[in-house]
Amino acid sequence: MAWKRIFSIDRLSWRLGIGVSVVVICGLALGFHLTYLTYRGEMLDAARNHAASEAKLVRLALTHQMLESGDRSLIYGMVQSFADEHSSERIMVLDREGKVRFSSDPKYRKHSFSLSDPACQVCHRFPASERNRNTIIDIEGGTVLRSVQPIPNREACHTCHDASHRMNGVLIVDVPVGATIANMEHSVRRMALGTAVVGLVLIGGISLAFRRFLLRRLYRFERAALAIAGGDLNQRVPVDGNDALTRLETSFNDMVDSVSDLVRNVEAQGEHLRRVMDSVDDGMVVLDRDMAIVATNEAFQRRFPEDDAELVGRHCFEAVRGTGMCGDGGDCPGHACFSSGKVHTAIRTRIDLAGQPRHEEVRISPLFAEDGTVERVVEVWRDITDRRSSEARLAEYQRLASVGMLASGISHEVNTPLASIGTCLEAIDRIAAAKTGSDEDCAAVRNYAQIAAEQVRRCGAITQQFLRLARGRSPDAEIIDLPVAASLVGRLVGPTAKVAGVTVDVAQDVAVPQVLASSASVHQVLLNLIMNAVEASKAGHCVKVTFEVARTGAPEGDSIEVRVQDEGAGIAAEDLPRVFEPFFSRRSRGTGLGLFVSLNLARGWGGDVRVVATQPGQGTTFAAVFPQKKPQQPISGDFEVRGAGEA
Repeated sequence: MAWKRIFSIDRLSWRLGIGVSVVVICGLALGFHLTYLTYRGEMLDAARNHAASEAKLVRLALTHQMLESGDRSLIYGMVQSFADEHSSERIMVLDREGKVRFSSDPKYRKHSFSLSDPACQVCHRFPASERNRNTIIDIEGGTVLRSVQPIPNREACHTCHDASHRMNGVLIVDVPVGATIANMEHSVRRMALGTAVVGLVLIGGISLAFRRFLLRRLYRFERAALAIAGGDLNQRVPVDGNDALTRLETSFNDMVDSVSDLVRNVEAQGEHLRRVMDSVDDGMVVLDRDMAIVATNEAFQRRFPEDDAELVGRHCFEAVRGTGMCGDGGDCPGHACFSSGKVHTAIRTRIDLAGQPRHEEVRISPLFAEDGTVERVVEVWRDITDRRSSEARLAEYQRLASVGMLASGISHEVNTPLASIGTCLEAIDRIAAAKTGSDEDCAAVRNYAQIAAEQVRRCGAITQQFLRLARGRSPDAEIIDLPVAASLVGRLVGPTAKVAGVTVDVAQDVAVPQVLASSASVHQVLLNLIMNAVEASKAGHCVKVTFEVARTGAPEGDSIEVRVQDEGAGIAAEDLPRVFEPFFSRRSRGTGLGLFVSLNLARGWGGDVRVVATQPGQGTTFAAVFPQKKPQQPISGDFEVRGAGEA
């Protein structure tokens, strides 16, 4: 990172240096060019004025000499003396046809100029009104400033010249300017050198000023920003001066203070949240849409081998591999939560580090993004092994309590056939003691034996029904005929109800669909509901057991309800929310477990137990609900997924 920082800063320095250099060079070049043009123009104007003055003086002198004497030798001598005494390189007098009449330069004394001559085209390519009488031309021998003075045909000249002509000729004075131009170029070179030196000094000074007053302070910003990005939230930019950068430095430090406070608050809240999560005994894990683990608490990590302790960033299927939790990964409540956006509950069995099965209740809740889609899910894993063991013990306790309550009634029911058997045996014994051996006695013995055998069969049937109920929960689901099951339970409860003076009326010849459930669980639930109804009733009351098919219209099909209605005191409104809580009972002899156990058993086959109606003083109706569709059977190692709102 250091070399990148240096490279970026050098690039900025180069850009500033190049920009400043371009501006300085362009400014100096423009100033130098304007100065050069001004200087060159002034020097050439001075040379032109001097040449024009000399030409005018020569023209006036020659005109005067021509008018006074007309002696050509004197005129020639005058031209030669002007050329020798002044700075002129040559002086020539041309007639109207361009023929040289007088010349201080012997090379031009017999020379004739034509309009096509390049030297003449310097002026004659422009109209007469636009011609300049002074111009710089290159001729043989060097560069000269040529001044052209027309010689007008005045009235005094008409004695020798045709009066119809406007001009008699021209006077040409060539002043050498090569040395002047060379001096000027030398001066220009010195000016250029001085300008370059000034430019370099300006560039260096501006660069130093930029580095001193701008770049050095920008470097401070960069160092502070890099330190803050590296985690040093105490780093600040030194504040000095009173300018725009000072205000920027102050604002930057204020911003860093605010960000530092926010970061510290976020870190503190994150640490507090982590401690809260770690303090929860339930395992917690957050998954993204790729089912990768985003965060966990210590309770969740303790559920898996130590070599897999670092779970964040791993796929959840890989994290729990080998614990029997995910199976083949095909039935995943996390995917279901992402798809539906609803809370899901799952029951899983995992193998702990000691190789023992542990039951986990997993509750998956969605976390929604701003657009309403499920961004992440939160899973809460609760170990319910001990709870399920307790529930099983409570169910067994309730079952034994129910069996105990039935025992008194069943004993009364069995006593009747036993009394009949005893009477028959006494009669048989009496006949045998008489030793009459008559046909009437044999017939009576046979009749008494048949009665005794019938009563024995009756006792056996009662005993079988009782044993069937008392044998416990069946391990597998069976096809259950609900009216038959309810009739069996009704007959078992009949003796107990008779003792209490209560009639149990089970609807007969009812056609309802068969269901798939555990027969022992169904018998236990119906027994609990009917026994509760009998205990809530008074002598002379009737407990009715009816069957209904609820038309729900749901995709999973209709449900079948077994309703148990009593004529007791009903349930108070304040007690209604608690009737399914364990150990809650208003009866002095009640255990408070019947409805709690019944509800958990019903949910085992995908059903429910609920209060249909209750009215103080008029009785209560409970319903055991059975789904017509085949229920999902929980298997060790696979999820039993239930929708939101289920417990």
